[in-house]
Amino acid sequence: MPKQFKDPTDRNELRNRIVGLGKSSLRKSYYPQLQKQIKKLKLAKERAEENEKKFSLIFNSTSDGIILVDPGTGAIFLSNATAREMFGYQAEEMNRLTLDSLAGPGETDPVMARLILGNGTDRSTLRSISMEQKDKSAMVCDINASLVEIEGKTFILALIRDITELATMEKEKEEIKAQLAHSRKMEAMGTLAGGIAHDFNNILSGIFGYSQLAKSHISTPEKARQDIDQILKGAKKAADLIQQILTFSRKSSHHKQVLPIFKVVKDALKLLRSSLPATIEIREEIRSEALALADPTNIHQVVINLCTNAHHAMADTGGTVTVKLAETSIAGDQPAIAPLSPGAYLELTVSDTGHGMDPQTLDRIFEPYFTTKRTGRGTGLGLALVHSIVEDHQGHILVKSEPGQGTSFHVFLPVTDKAGTAPEKDREEESVPKGTERLLIVDDEASLASIAQTFFREQGYHVSTADNGVQALERFKSDPHGFDLVITDMTMPEMTGDLLATELLKIRPGLPIILCTGYSDKISKDRTRALGIRRYVEKPLKMNELGKTVRELLDRGET
Repeated sequence: MPKQFKDPTDRNELRNRIVGLGKSSLRKSYYPQLQKQIKKLKLAKERAEENEKKFSLIFNSTSDGIILVDPGTGAIFLSNATAREMFGYQAEEMNRLTLDSLAGPGETDPVMARLILGNGTDRSTLRSISMEQKDKSAMVCDINASLVEIEGKTFILALIRDITELATMEKEKEEIKAQLAHSRKMEAMGTLAGGIAHDFNNILSGIFGYSQLAKSHISTPEKARQDIDQILKGAKKAADLIQQILTFSRKSSHHKQVLPIFKVVKDALKLLRSSLPATIEIREEIRSEALALADPTNIHQVVINLCTNAHHAMADTGGTVTVKLAETSIAGDQPAIAPLSPGAYLELTVSDTGHGMDPQTLDRIFEPYFTTKRTGRGTGLGLALVHSIVEDHQGHILVKSEPGQGTSFHVFLPVTDKAGTAPEKDREEESVPKGTERLLIVDDEASLASIAQTFFREQGYHVSTADNGVQALERFKSDPHGFDLVITDMTMPEMTGDLLATELLKIRPGLPIILCTGYSDKISKDRTRALGIRRYVEKPLKMNELGKTVRELLDRGET
């Protein structure tokens, strides 16, 4: 049995000893650990305060505006000093706004909907967003956003960069580029117009001369017929020159056909001989009459531009331009002509005895607007156009040149063994089928309307004319079934040909309509078909072909 303490003082002494032993044990076992934890907490607090200071410094000193946005409402929860300075608001004012309230009037779609919530990812970027400052000043900004989680709640962190100055500079740059391109285009058109003025005057001189001869030979039909044939040839040359201008300005459509390239080369050289100075000699070496699928106007332009380039290389010293046309066979192991498939090709070579080019110039000669010529002597468009045409014809062009050794261009075009089209003269002289139907001809050019009226009346048709679209429409409304076919010009005052056709087809669907145009960038074959117009014919009109087209449409019964 435990010892019994009879003396109360003994019990008290024992209790005091036990308590003392407990305190001493507690100090020895727990105090050191507690001290360590306190130090860790103090250190963590100091680090947190230091990190908060660093975060605050970075948050408020960055060049980008930073705002924290509630993804549900778009309300601004927090903003840095840059954002507030950017938009002109105090901190309290920013906290009462939403992200969409900062958007400019040009932004019709909510910015919030186009950020994180709009694309369904945790990151998004919006470029060139219109935004507005407190004083209603406009800004252009880029916004980069991402989802972040803070204390268990998700926010949108939006970084906003003011690119107003950069956007203004880019806009001014684009405007300057557009003005420069327009200026260069006008310069190029002026150069082209000046270059062919001599040819136009020669053609017109021939037309005037043969017209006078035809009048004097009126009593001798055979001589008059020969004179008229020469007038028609001159008119065709003039039409071809117009096509060259349209090709140069990239506005014309290209009509590839199987044709003898040597004839196009010869025709181009005839024009060049009359315009080049006497110091430039042209040597012609045609060794092939092979056919190729090509647009004659484009190939004509290739020859003219290459020879003109050669002329410029020898303008100060004179020299010789040699134009060769021969057949060649391309094998698959010729690296210099790697883009071409093996087979038979026509090789058009235009070489000169000019000053030649260094490798740096050779690398850039096909770049648009690159030129080494003096101001006013060239625009840098000619060789770029040649390169574009050759590629469009599935061909290839090589250039060989050394300083002081002249330059030679080699154009390769695929040979075709398909039959070519009938000569133009043969088609023109074919008889035109006659008719008795009722035609309405609409043209504001009285002479053209008169020519067409006379031609179709001589073929047996009943023909009425109108000076403009409004007059034609009123006449048609008064008797919608009084005409079997309508031929209308495109460009007319008050009402254009396409609008007239649209109104006529509303009154009488299926009415055969032929639309004629000298040139218009507002109409095309595809658009005419979409409008329900049966045919699209380019001026100058060839009456025999127009007569065959009229007969073809009427024979289909499309009335």
